[in-house]
Amino acid sequence: MVAALVGLVLAALVVRAGWQVPVRMECPPGGDVCYSSSWFDVDWQRVNWELKPARIACFEPNPDDHAVIIGPGEECVRARGDGVILRSATYEQLQDEFQRRRVLALLLAAAMVLLPPLLTYVLVRRRRSPLLSGAGG
Repeated sequence: MVAALVGLVLAALVVRAGWQVPVRMECPPGGDVCYSSSWFDVDWQRVNWELKPARIACFEPNPDDHAVIIGPGEECVRARGDGVILRSATYEQLQDEFQRRRVLALLLAAAMVLLPPLLTYVLVRRRRSPLLSGAGG
């Protein structure tokens, strides 16, 4: 029972990471920088649970209302202030990356839910087998 609960908690954490679930942000008036209030305070209005994200901001599968949304054929560039490009990716590349991440998260979550009970069953059965065969003979 404990193994199943641990598996469910781990699966939920994996899904959260795979979908890059956004946290609620606080933006001070007139400020350019926003701060997340808490890792646990999820902004459920922004979560896109579809396998393939429909709306993508630069490097973000769950954009907020103020994010600049990109579409097919467009490109995101992340650069430092001195003009050095840190990362560049097209909409299609980002969409593929987010989809791969989500599929992997689903597979890992399924494994974390299914494996603990199966392993517990196998271990319990293995421990009981010698006792049953020894008692009958």
